[in-house]
Amino acid sequence: MASSKYADEGTIAHILAALCLTEEYDAAAYVGRLLESSDYEHAKLSPSGAKRWMTCPGSHALIAAQAGEFQERSFSMEVTEDMAEHVQVYVDMVRDRVEQRKLEGAIEVILLVEQSLPIGPITGEEDATGTGDVVIVSVWEDGHAELDLIDLKFGRGVEVQVEGNEQLQMYGCGALANLDLLYNFTRARLTVHQPRVKREPSDWEIDIQVLRDFEEKARADAQRVHAAVTYFKEWGEMHDKYMKAGSHCRSTFCEMRATCKTAAQAVIDEVGADFEVIVEEGSVGVPEVVAQMKEHGSQFDGAALGLKMAAVDWIEDWCKAVRAEVERRLLAGQEVDGFKLVQGKRGARAWANEADAEATLKSMRIKHDQMYNYSLISPTAAEKLAPKFGKDGKPVPDQPDTVIKPKQWAKLKELITQSDGKPSVAPVSDKRPALVITPAEDDFEPIEDDLAG
Repeated sequence: MASSKYADEGTIAHILAALCLTEEYDAAAYVGRLLESSDYEHAKLSPSGAKRWMTCPGSHALIAAQAGEFQERSFSMEVTEDMAEHVQVYVDMVRDRVEQRKLEGAIEVILLVEQSLPIGPITGEEDATGTGDVVIVSVWEDGHAELDLIDLKFGRGVEVQVEGNEQLQMYGCGALANLDLLYNFTRARLTVHQPRVKREPSDWEIDIQVLRDFEEKARADAQRVHAAVTYFKEWGEMHDKYMKAGSHCRSTFCEMRATCKTAAQAVIDEVGADFEVIVEEGSVGVPEVVAQMKEHGSQFDGAALGLKMAAVDWIEDWCKAVRAEVERRLLAGQEVDGFKLVQGKRGARAWANEADAEATLKSMRIKHDQMYNYSLISPTAAEKLAPKFGKDGKPVPDQPDTVIKPKQWAKLKELITQSDGKPSVAPVSDKRPALVITPAEDDFEPIEDDLAG
């Protein structure tokens, strides 16, 4: 899969986090420093793609068939204050986890950073590995040990669920392969931390047997993937038995979702019947559509509507993926029946050279207040001018951009307000508490008629 600036940023954030945990500095110490990295060729059946290839083995064969030869690439990125701030949240959490294990009574706590973990015994690929961001081994006096596996996610997108997370479970299996002979593991805690989505980590505590059971399932799924690859190489097409559509098409960003026949059929199965009702009746107005849907009864049944709602996200993503694939092909000079590229709406006007425009306006003796627009900085911008504090509650040293003093920032914080988020639909698995909505009619007291009786 092609890289992106967001993927590169995530890679640099991981490097920064590893430096903080191994060199024992805070992230602020690296602001302005240029960190370098390079792409490496991942295992074909990688932990990060496990959710997709374990669920839909055929997708791996189709993606592999289109993949070109791996191209080495090096890149670098400067550590920004924003990156350092969010990485520090993750680093503090890891440090706290180590201290927590000690306070719980562990006689030995081992922190392993950026660990190479063997996954070949699962995937059938010789010498295949995955990289665990953080592995913590805690040993108790009675001889039993517990395993912590922590994964940093640096994106700003959808929250990654930790329960049942295939990637982390594969890392867990790799950690057991490395360490099982040395320690008597009984429990594991898998953690996903997305500091740019929420500051608190998400944990999943499990018996060690859960990882052993997962390893057996993952090994069987990997064998199905190899069978799908063999089938495609022999027949040049993919058998339906190796394909499965669902929410994983979206959540794993499957590269085939725009052209996959199985995904297209799933969309038709989900919404096709409703479209047929509207088209066949020839209705054009909302009232007519609603009337037709009511005639079919189940359209307004809570269970049926819930099933459709569960499919909305990945159906919308499928539509976006199809649009993106059509645009990609047209921009590459390929034909797509019934569609063409046209010139879009022109962008907003801007100065070709702002300095030249500024100088010209000044030469025209334009008044200062007519030349410039001023607006008050936002609370977020103001906070960047205020000092940052360490875990000990004291200001972090060497903050040259700080112009707001601690007492001044305390006064400013009293002037900040933040509106609550608007109610939004979420699956019942979402950990946020459900809003209690009172129907409008329940808000009014019954009024007694003074003329009655």
